[in-house]
Amino acid sequence: MGHCAASHSTQHLQSFVSKKNENVLSPSSIAPPFALVDWLCRSKRRLTVVNSSFSLFTNVLGQLRTATKRAGGTIKNNGSSPGKRLGVKKFTDEFVRPGAIIVRQRGTKFHAGQHVLMGRDHTLYAAVPGFVRFYVQSAGRFSRRYVGLVLDKTEKLPRDEAAHGRSRYFGLVELNGVEPATY
Repeated sequence: MGHCAASHSTQHLQSFVSKKNENVLSPSSIAPPFALVDWLCRSKRRLTVVNSSFSLFTNVLGQLRTATKRAGGTIKNNGSSPGKRLGVKKFTDEFVRPGAIIVRQRGTKFHAGQHVLMGRDHTLYAAVPGFVRFYVQSAGRFSRRYVGLVLDKTEKLPRDEAAHGRSRYFGLVELNGVEPATY
C-alpha cells in the first residue's frame, strides 16, 4: 500500500472538520479534493454529510455513480421450459395400431370421431387398428374438426350409417356386412 501524500493535509482538514463530531463535514467548508482523499486514506471512519441537499448516493467528491448496464426485469418463463411437442402425430391414410397417439393437443381443436378415444389431457388415440381420416362436420352455424379411423382404406368419413351400417371392430371376427342372427 502506498502512503497518502501531502503532510500539510492535516492542517486543511482541521479547517473543515467540526469540533463537536470528527466524522461530520459541514457543506459550507469543503476542502480541496486532495485533502479529502488523503484524510480518507489515513482514516478508517465513514464520512457522513450533514446537509440534506446532498444526496445519499453521491460520494465525497460529489460524483453520482450510475449503472453501466440496464436493469433487466424479471421474466416469468425465461424461455427455459422445454416445448410440449403438441400437434398432429399421424396424418391421413396412415395406418395406426390400437393405442397409437394421433393428435396431442391442449383443448379440443380436434374431436374424437369413429374408433378414436380422447385421453384426460385431450390426446386423441386409436381404439382399433385402421387408417386415419380427418373430416369436418357442420351443425348449424358451428363446425367441428374430427379425427376418425376407417377399417378399409377406401372408406370415407363421415360414414353414412343408413346406407352402410355402423362400423364395428371385434378383433378376430368380421362383423361388418354380417347380418345379425334372427331367432
